[in-house]
Amino acid sequence: MSFTFPIRGVFWPQDEFGRILNIAVKREHLSPLWSNLSESAVDYALERFENDLHSVYLTGPAARNRPGGGSIIIVLQKNASASKYSSWCVSAAEALRRDHKCKFGMNVHVLKWDEIFCPLGRYSPAKFRLSVNSICVGGRAVTRLITQQRIDEAVANPMLVNFEKQLRSAKQKTLASDSRRAIRTISANVGHAVVSAGYATVMAAEQTYTEDLDIRRDIFALYHPERAEDIQRAYDMSALPSYDPVQVRSFINDTCEWVLPLVDNWLNAHNPERLELLSV
Repeated sequence: MSFTFPIRGVFWPQDEFGRILNIAVKREHLSPLWSNLSESAVDYALERFENDLHSVYLTGPAARNRPGGGSIIIVLQKNASASKYSSWCVSAAEALRRDHKCKFGMNVHVLKWDEIFCPLGRYSPAKFRLSVNSICVGGRAVTRLITQQRIDEAVANPMLVNFEKQLRSAKQKTLASDSRRAIRTISANVGHAVVSAGYATVMAAEQTYTEDLDIRRDIFALYHPERAEDIQRAYDMSALPSYDPVQVRSFINDTCEWVLPLVDNWLNAHNPERLELLSV
């Protein structure tokens, strides 16, 4: 049995050179929930970082007025002195969800300047994220300094280089946790990671970009029709997560048999040194 999200996914728009365009809606078109939550996030960031703050962004499905949650990204000034803010991010996310009665997933991330503008021409996942799906909700948009992003192996690599570790870690967590809610989260994350990894192996060849899981599933199945049922099972695991740790571990074991060879072949061809980030 297959399950699908009620809203069909979309491809990101691209210019005539194939570069990915920002799909986020305009600031004034944001839903009331995320508009108000974003304003509060800016206030939180100003209070915490003061002169170290550069700008604040909303990303994720929320930035497209689609269900699925969102992320607040806080960018610090180039010479910011702020540090040790991981616990603050967790507290800020919890406070924002509580204050605005947000039932969707939401998190807060803080980025230093050199995490966006990486040295030595390395690919920056943060730069990519801000370029293709973000709304500046506070400060001066850093996206004016970012060139439009191309689809290549550097973009696909982060979904693949640590993929096997992700699966092994998820399996261990199912053994250590007795929380049904935690198992359900692990199940959803594993299903999402498998579909995304499959898509990443064909992304550069396909030269289209999407973050919507149903489209990622379908693109992978076009290149590997013999694995259509397997990738559908991964999609189902994400769309309707399991509360059963035994079922999740069984899924991981079965999936490793077919997806890890594909991932290893891709890494051997494009990242034999298993670098975290490739050069653009």
